[in-house]
Amino acid sequence: SSSSSSPPSYYLFSHDKTKPRKYDPTGGSSPEQNINGLIQTLMDETISLFQARGGSSHHHSSSSSGGGGASRIVQATTANYEEVVLNNPNVVLVAFTAPWCGYCKKLMPEWEEAAKRLEGEDVTLVNIDATEETEIASRYGVQGYPTIKY
Repeated sequence: SSSSSSPPSYYLFSHDKTKPRKYDPTGGSSPEQNINGLIQTLMDETISLFQARGGSSHHHSSSSSGGGGASRIVQATTANYEEVVLNNPNVVLVAFTAPWCGYCKKLMPEWEEAAKRLEGEDVTLVNIDATEETEIASRYGVQGYPTIKY
């Protein structure tokens, strides 16, 4: 099925948060096909970040996650972007989405699953509504949805 929307693009906010790296997913063009490769890349990136800091990759057991239904995805806005993304010591994966975007609607359950699987790792998954947070979206040249930067 051909569609006028461009496929998602992915970027990594890791060691240097001011210079996200482009990630080219392998294995498919849909968010569903890419999510496992993305999770593996994030795990590899987290391990290399720990090694760069001279730390050990230990798992945090988070006992505060008793809510069950609560989303593990952090919603970022202009007000909290610096704290949630730029000053976050974790590897941060940001999805720029639009409420009307079909790809984005398909991505969010996968995004939630990735957040669940990465819980306890030093990885933060963030969502930004690019239609509301236009200043942040334009700063990173977001033109299609979803655009994922990490």
